[in-house]
Amino acid sequence: MARRISLFAKILFWFFVNLLIGGGIVWYAFDLDFRVGPDSVLYSRSPNRIPILGLSLMKDLSDFQVDRWSEELERYSGIYGVDVSIFDVGGEWVAGPRVSLPVALRARMVEQFGLRTDENHPRTEAQPGDHPGHDLFCRISNGHCPFCSSGGYGLPDQRHPSFKMKTSQPNFYWAVMRLPGLRVSPGSQRELVLVGRSSSVTGNGLFIDPTPWAILAVLGMIISTLLWIPMVRHLTVPIRQMTEVTEKIARGVFDSRVGSRRTDELGRLGRAINNMADRLALMIYGQKRFLGDAAHELASPLARMQLAIGLLEESVDEKGRQRVAQLKDDVEQMTELVNGLLSFSRSDSVSGRVTIDCVNLFDVIARVIDREVPDESIAISFDVPERIDVMADRDLVSRIFANLVRNAVRYAGHAGPIAISASEKGQFVYVTVADCGPGVPEKDIPQLFEPFFRVEQSRVREAGGVGLGLAIVKTAVIACGGTVSATNRKDGGFEVTVALPACTVQA
Repeated sequence: MARRISLFAKILFWFFVNLLIGGGIVWYAFDLDFRVGPDSVLYSRSPNRIPILGLSLMKDLSDFQVDRWSEELERYSGIYGVDVSIFDVGGEWVAGPRVSLPVALRARMVEQFGLRTDENHPRTEAQPGDHPGHDLFCRISNGHCPFCSSGGYGLPDQRHPSFKMKTSQPNFYWAVMRLPGLRVSPGSQRELVLVGRSSSVTGNGLFIDPTPWAILAVLGMIISTLLWIPMVRHLTVPIRQMTEVTEKIARGVFDSRVGSRRTDELGRLGRAINNMADRLALMIYGQKRFLGDAAHELASPLARMQLAIGLLEESVDEKGRQRVAQLKDDVEQMTELVNGLLSFSRSDSVSGRVTIDCVNLFDVIARVIDREVPDESIAISFDVPERIDVMADRDLVSRIFANLVRNAVRYAGHAGPIAISASEKGQFVYVTVADCGPGVPEKDIPQLFEPFFRVEQSRVREAGGVGLGLAIVKTAVIACGGTVSATNRKDGGFEVTVALPACTVQA
């Protein structure tokens, strides 16, 4: 016996598999930085260019006078698409675009870059490793690192040499970095900072370069999607199959089954649907068998009653004949009901009398019209091609259209022409029987094919019928492997459409 694994456990397991694989991808992506080198597509762009920009500016500006710094900073601003300016720690402008520093930014600069020179916090000289960019500056500055050169400014108590900040009034993103060693004049103790301003959070790649993270995110989404597709299909395919089977069962096709060997909740649901279909088929079969047996047993007594009433009618006086006529009408109604029950019980495939073969629709429907429409005053529009054949039982096809034509003649025969048309579409042949009568209330259409259902407004007993005609049509159509539907016509009237499998046997 297969071990039962719940659907919840499967989803949870797949989630952790997805999580582990995603985590492995991220770990490998970081580890890849030490394998592929600086020329790789993923790591060729620096995630933070502020230290490089600050070093480059210090080297370039040291060759110019202060009055030429603004021109050089304008050039850098154009290259990076970011306003690049130089201020002192107190927020006083020195060079570059004249941007206005918010009060919050000035306070942050003083808090983070202000040097302590009192006795309790003496200034210290920078040592290798004092801040994250020190080794980088030493490696790329050819021995001219401002942190290692004589007279260089030290860092106050290991404070970070740069920060980023967002302000709302005005709404900008800022990147600020100390420029140790850069002086407006020799011997000046005025500490300068580099200020970059942008309306974009990435600063056109200067503040944050999203490319590596975007690549990782897209890669993660693709792999996650590929991991979840099998799991989603594992859930949706049986659900779709169960939906199709239950829809067939709702239409009366009780031999439909869910073919699933799953051991989880969906497998249990599939088996429950199969059990329900078995019980419904047994109940319907038992019901129809009871109706057929009861009708068969009643047929003989009713036949004898009709014979006796006929003999009695000839031997009574005029007054007695009226009473016998009423009794005769009641017996005829009972006979009609019994005949309908017999037809209904024999119209299903469970009766074992269905023989599927190629049936010519033109021939069958033409015979039905000759039999059911004896009155020439009733107009019939007949548009059924002679070469259309269906795979069905000939007797059931005759019974189907006999009931439909009889209903149309009975309820709308003199309201206008009754149109019968057929067309072949794909693997089915669609036959429509339409009239020009008053139609049926929309709320009653879903129940028309139920046994003994009659529309009270028009289909009362005096108008004929016991509510079995369309029920017989439905069971006969299903027995032939087709479908039937009914609707009111837009321009007035009522129509029934029968779909039967097209005959695929070629001569």
